[in-house]
Amino acid sequence: MNKSRSLYGSAALCGLAIALHGGTANAQTEGDAEEDQVRVIDTVIVTAQKKAESSQDVPIALTVFGEDAIEEQNIVSIEDLTRFTPGLYVGQADQSRTRIVMRGVGSQKFDVGADPSVGVFVDEIYISRFSGQEFNLLDIGRIEVLKGPQGTLFGRNTPGGAISIVSQEPSADDVTGFLEGGLSDRGGYLVRGAVSGPISEKVSGSASFGQQFTGGYIENPTTGVDDDETTSAARGKLVLDATDTLTISGSLQYTDLDAESNAASSAATLDGGLTIPLFGFPPGAPVPAATDPYNHAINEDGFVEIEALLGILRVDKEIGDFTLTSLSSYRDSEAEQLGDFDRTNTPIGLTTFEEESETLSQEFRISSQNLFGGSFVAGFFYYLDDAYRDDGFLWQGASLPVNIALMNPMIPFTGTEIQDNTIVDVETESIAVFGQIEFPITDQLRLTLGGRYTSETKDYTMSGRTDVPMLPAVVENYEFSDDLDFDTFDPKVVVEYDVNEDVLIYGSYTQGFKSGGVQFNASSRALAELTFDPEEIDAFEIGVKSDLLDGRMRFNASAFLYDYKDLQQQRVEVTATGPAAVTRNAAEAEIQGFEFDTTYAITDEFLVRLAYNYLDATYEEFGIFSGNTMQNAPENTLSATLDYQKTLQNGWTIGAATDWFYQDSFFFDFTNDDPVTEEDAYTTGQVRLIFTAPEDKYSVTLYGENITDEEFRSSVFRRDTEVVEGWADGFRYGARLRFNF
Repeated sequence: MNKSRSLYGSAALCGLAIALHGGTANAQTEGDAEEDQVRVIDTVIVTAQKKAESSQDVPIALTVFGEDAIEEQNIVSIEDLTRFTPGLYVGQADQSRTRIVMRGVGSQKFDVGADPSVGVFVDEIYISRFSGQEFNLLDIGRIEVLKGPQGTLFGRNTPGGAISIVSQEPSADDVTGFLEGGLSDRGGYLVRGAVSGPISEKVSGSASFGQQFTGGYIENPTTGVDDDETTSAARGKLVLDATDTLTISGSLQYTDLDAESNAASSAATLDGGLTIPLFGFPPGAPVPAATDPYNHAINEDGFVEIEALLGILRVDKEIGDFTLTSLSSYRDSEAEQLGDFDRTNTPIGLTTFEEESETLSQEFRISSQNLFGGSFVAGFFYYLDDAYRDDGFLWQGASLPVNIALMNPMIPFTGTEIQDNTIVDVETESIAVFGQIEFPITDQLRLTLGGRYTSETKDYTMSGRTDVPMLPAVVENYEFSDDLDFDTFDPKVVVEYDVNEDVLIYGSYTQGFKSGGVQFNASSRALAELTFDPEEIDAFEIGVKSDLLDGRMRFNASAFLYDYKDLQQQRVEVTATGPAAVTRNAAEAEIQGFEFDTTYAITDEFLVRLAYNYLDATYEEFGIFSGNTMQNAPENTLSATLDYQKTLQNGWTIGAATDWFYQDSFFFDFTNDDPVTEEDAYTTGQVRLIFTAPEDKYSVTLYGENITDEEFRSSVFRRDTEVVEGWADGFRYGARLRFNF
C-alpha cells in the first residue's frame, strides 16, 4: 500500500470520526448556556455553485471571508488571503505578474500567450490578465476561495481552483455607507468610502471609492527612490427591480495602480556576493549582487502602471420555479512597465512592456432550486479576448550584444544601445456549454452530476524586431501567424451525505483544463512556431463539514489526490540562437494531501481558529527531474487566529486579535538542487486592536503586520547564470478610523 495515501485516508477518517462524535454527543443544556454565555460561529452565504447556500452545505473545500473578516483582518489585496488560507500561495515578481498557486497547481508564465491555473472572478466575471489580478479590494461583500478544479461552473483555466470576489449589493431600504481613513508607516495612507440606498421605489444604487498609498520598503541608494505604490478604485452599481420577477443590475468598476519603482534584486550565485548576469560582457564576468535586498543599487528604478475598466450587466428573470440569467461583461485594461533587466548597478540592459487587452463575455443560464426535489443549472458561455503585448529590451554599454556589435567590423553599428522587441497579438475565442444537476437519492443522500464542454481557438501573430540581427536577445526580424484549436469535456461527480443536520460528508471526482498557448519573448521565428498544449488534471477528494457543540465549533477537513498531466513548464534553455525562456508540455505530476480548518468559540468573548494544509506535490514524469518537488508547494502550511471581543456596559466593544502564518521551506525552481532558489521556512504574525462605538457608529483600529520583521522572498526566477528575486515587506504598522451610517 502507498504509505502516504494511507496517511491521507486515515487523516480524513479521523476527522470524520471527530465530527460524527461531536455532532451527536455534545449538546449543551439550557442551564449551562445561561451560566456560560458563548457565541455561535457565523455562517456565510456563498454562491460557489451558482446558487445561494450556506458555505457549510457546499461539497467543496473552500475558505470564505465575509465583510467583517475582510475589514478586521485588513484584507486589501489577493496577496493578503495567503496568510489565512493554507494551501494557497500568492506571490509577485512585480505588480504586473501575480502568481497564484493552489495546492501546488499554478502558472509560471505571465504573458498574453499563456493563462493562469487559478481563476480570479469579480462578480462572476473572469479576469483573464495576470496584470489585472492585483487591485484594491473595495466595498467587498465576501471572498470565496474554492480549492480544486472548478471547470464545470466557473469554466476555463481553473484547474487549481478559483477566487471569487463578490462586491456589495446596494441597499433597497435605507441609505447606508461608511467613510474610512488611515495612516501607516513610511508615509502610507488610506481613504475609502461607500454610500448605498434607494433612488426610487424600484431603483437602488451604490457608489464607492478608495485610494491607498503604500510607502516603499525597498530603496535604490543610487537614486534614493523607494518602491512606493498607489492603488485607486471606484465602483458604481444600479439595481432595477422592474417587477416581482425581473431584476436588472449594472455596474462599472475602475482600477488604477502606479508603482514608482520596479524594485527586484539580483541574488548572489557565487562566493563573495557575486553573480554572472545573463548577456553581460565579457561573458562569464561576475558583478556585485545584492547584499541587502531592501537597500540595493540598480541603475534604473523603473515603474509599473496598470489601468482597467470593467462593466457588467446582469438580468434575472423568474418563471415559476426557474430562473433565467444573462450575464454580460466588457473589460478594457492597459499595463506598462520599465525595469532593470539584470537588477544590478551595472548598465547591461533595461526591459519594458506595453500590454493592452479587450475582453467580452456573455453567459446565459437557466437554474432551478426545485426540480424533482433537487436543483440544477445549465448554460452557454461565450468569451472573446483580444490582447496585445510588446516586450522590449534595451541593451546598454556593459551588455554582450552592444560589445559584440562594436567589435565586429562586419556589423554596421556605431551606437551605444541596441533595441530588441518581441510582439504578441492574440485573439482568444472560447465557447462552452455546461450543466450541473443534483439528485436527492434519499432524504440524506444526494448525487451531483455535472460537465462542461469547451471549444477554444487562439489566432495569433508573433513578431521580432531588432536593430542588429544575429545577436541576442532577438536574433532576427520576423513575423509569424498561426492558430491553435482546443476542445475539452470536463466532468464532475459528487456524492454527499447528511449524517445529521450539522454534519456533511462528501466525495468528488472533477476534471480541470488550462488552455494551451504560445511562447514568451520568442527570439526567433523557430521559437515562435513552438507552441504548447493544454494542461489537464483529474482530482479526487473526500471531505467533511460540521458544526459542533451547538454551533460553538466548526470543523471542516478534506483529503485530495490529483493526477496532473501535460504541465506547461518554462525554463531557460540554450537554443541555437542563445539562452531563451522556452515553455513545453514537459511533465506529469501527482499531488496529494489533506487539510483541516477549525474554529472554536470558547466563550462569548474568546474565539480561536486553526487551519492546516499538508501537501506532497511530486513530478512523476519529467526527465532527470522526476521525483522532484513541484514549485511553490511547501509540505506544511499553518494558519492560526486568536480573537478576543469584549462588550462593555457603556456599549463600547474592545477587540484584540493576532493572526499567525507558518510556511514550510519550498522551491521556486523545479531543479530542487539550487540553494539560491530554495526558500527557507518562515513565520509571520500580525496583531490588531479595535475599539467600536455603540451601535457600530464608528471604530478605531490599530494594527501591526509581520511583527517579527521576517525576511522572505515572494518571487525567485533563475535565468541561466543569474537569479532575480523579489522580497516581501518587513514589519508594518498603522491606524484606521471608520465612520458608519
